Amino acid sequence: MRVKAMDDSECEYESEPEPAMISSRTIVKASGPEFHLFNQLPTELRRMIWKLCLPSRVVELNHARWVAFDTLCDGEWTSIQNTLPPPISQVNREARAVAMEVAVFKWTIDSRHKTSKSWGLWFQRKKDTIVMYRKDVAPFGYYYQDYPFDEVVRKWFAKKALGTAVFSEMINPWNRYSGTQGLEAGMQHAPKTGWNDPMIILESIPIHARREEVLAAGVFGKLADEPIQLVDPLDAEHIRQYYQLYQDLPKTRPQSPSAQRFFEVYAKHPGRVEVFQGLVRDWIEQGKAREFQHLWEKWKAARDDNFSGIDHPEMIWIGPAAANMLDERILILGSVDGGINLKLFRPNETHSWVQANLVKSSFTPRIMFRWCADSCWSAPGR
Repeated sequence: MRVKAMDDSECEYESEPEPAMISSRTIVKASGPEFHLFNQLPTELRRMIWKLCLPSRVVELNHARWVAFDTLCDGEWTSIQNTLPPPISQVNREARAVAMEVAVFKWTIDSRHKTSKSWGLWFQRKKDTIVMYRKDVAPFGYYYQDYPFDEVVRKWFAKKALGTAVFSEMINPWNRYSGTQGLEAGMQHAPKTGWNDPMIILESIPIHARREEVLAAGVFGKLADEPIQLVDPLDAEHIRQYYQLYQDLPKTRPQSPSAQRFFEVYAKHPGRVEVFQGLVRDWIEQGKAREFQHLWEKWKAARDDNFSGIDHPEMIWIGPAAANMLDERILILGSVDGGINLKLFRPNETHSWVQANLVKSSFTPRIMFRWCADSCWSAPGR
């Protein structure tokens, strides 16, 4: 059903958009019956309906080139669309007012929906998820716009957001390209992200499709206004919806190697799906083991202090009955990295010291799907 907006005297439609942006900034003319009495509804009810039409987005805090490893698509088109005000802000004054009120950060975007082609942002409190692809400090030699926000602003975003997410390199910089294709060696000593229990993006899968194709699939928002999606890799049915979109696209249109590999492994061969999901579960266990290694460092500090103030320190670890749980040499025996041997010993999570010192991160994995409508497949030299 299509809502008939308020009368024409109350409408403020935007002027013709720039050609480069037209695919994402034009109004979607949905088919189906119209509801002509919308403007007769109480104002409060109309405003609630407008709010329900707002997208839930994944807001990027640094440049998407950090997830464009093996494709000529640098993610720029997707990132720009993702910063634009939602489509309902183009309908009329009332809808635009609702959209402007909900957004708590509208950098480079003014009230008349004029958008700078430079890096901007549209952020909604407790509705959008914040994502970081790289560490807080920009490496030497990259552009400043890769890191437009300082640490204070990033923390502010994290407090206001529905949730947070980081790319897997932030927790395992030594195995940048592994993703879900293999186990992530070195996870045990990976650094902290600085955010409280973020979702972890294992793979970034760009899908090149035209707007009408994405609208028909409905996997990037009902109005194609949610161009970045974070999907549970264990949710096979949800991922198959993206695979179906991928399959329905013209075979003459090249896709990125990462998309080809992912859908080849995940969706076309049911037996491989189980292998893939097994790798994800192994990754989660490795992540939890990383937290145990942080606990191990705290245990060594407590031991050096003669376990002062700790009741029954011999019960901190669970392992073979005959093992001396206070002897570091026993606890590290057979370890591949010099830390505690997690194949033999685990923390006793009922012990008061463990409960006070163990950081329980969920290590929630996600697959990032990115819609790109730029002609990456037909651009000269690509």
